[in-house]
Amino acid sequence: MYYIVTIDDRGAIKRLGFKAHKAMSSSLEEIAVMIRVGARKIVPVDTGLLKSSIGIQGSKLLWKVGSATPYAFRVEHGTPPGHWPKYEDILGWVKRKQEVLGISRRAIPRVAYKVRWKIGLRGIKPRPYMLPAMKSVIPKIRRIVYKWIEALS
Repeated sequence: MYYIVTIDDRGAIKRLGFKAHKAMSSSLEEIAVMIRVGARKIVPVDTGLLKSSIGIQGSKLLWKVGSATPYAFRVEHGTPPGHWPKYEDILGWVKRKQEVLGISRRAIPRVAYKVRWKIGLRGIKPRPYMLPAMKSVIPKIRRIVYKWIEALS
């Protein structure tokens, strides 16, 4: 799941010249980096894979920020009732959380079965991390726009 950071300029930037194009390109990269840093600070962590996979890709006036993990969207937006996760995935989660849950090794399969049923019947609440990170960058964009204006002077 990736979010796009770009400017829909319809050719206006080219008309402003190379200096403006370069300033806007570096500024968009700066915004993408700020979003990535913010998302990594607040993303829910279990194994750390989602957190470490949040990255940026792109160049010039088009940057993507996000994660390619298959569950990134489900963490950000949750799941509706009726989405049944794989038993093996839940079993792995219960094994990792065995000590926190305070269950015996023998109880792991039964607890995994019950957790899977609960997720299937009730869904999972969203735990947003990308959208709040993007919203946290909005106040900083004014400073970045001033940098663009200075680059044009």
